[in-house]
Amino acid sequence: MTNTIIDGASTILVQTIFTILGLAMTYLIAKVSLYLDKKKKAEVAKEGVDAYNSHALVAKGIYYQVEQLFRLIPGAGTLKATMFDKLLLAKFPTLAQSQLDHFRESVVGEVNSQVETLLAPAYDPLKDESDVKIENIADKEVVKESIPLTNSTTNSADIPLNTLVVEQ
Repeated sequence: MTNTIIDGASTILVQTIFTILGLAMTYLIAKVSLYLDKKKKAEVAKEGVDAYNSHALVAKGIYYQVEQLFRLIPGAGTLKATMFDKLLLAKFPTLAQSQLDHFRESVVGEVNSQVETLLAPAYDPLKDESDVKIENIADKEVVKESIPLTNSTTNSADIPLNTLVVEQ
């Protein structure tokens, strides 16, 4: 009788262990599957970022190439944009017009920000003092000077001819 109880208990114990192991394996498989799915999506996104960066680098090179071709032609903005689109589309035929516009505008914006940095004035009004002092003329004392116009007998010597500004 003791053997039958032990046999029954061991059978229940073995079934419980296998059930727990089965549940644990199911849980682990689900987690590994989710992890692999997320990793796959991250790789696809990374490839997308890498493709975008590659497209942006090629777009920058094409921009400089087009700028070099049209450097002596004033007012050729639309021609440059058209040529940029054609050259970039030749490299990447799957790009849509909105993507071409995006790459062109982003490269132009980047170049313009670099130009603004290069051409920025050395004078910083927050740090530097101005070479020219701006003064309010209302704070100055006005002095009238009388100069005779002629040597006539009239009393024209009292007529003020000019006004001088004197600093205090």
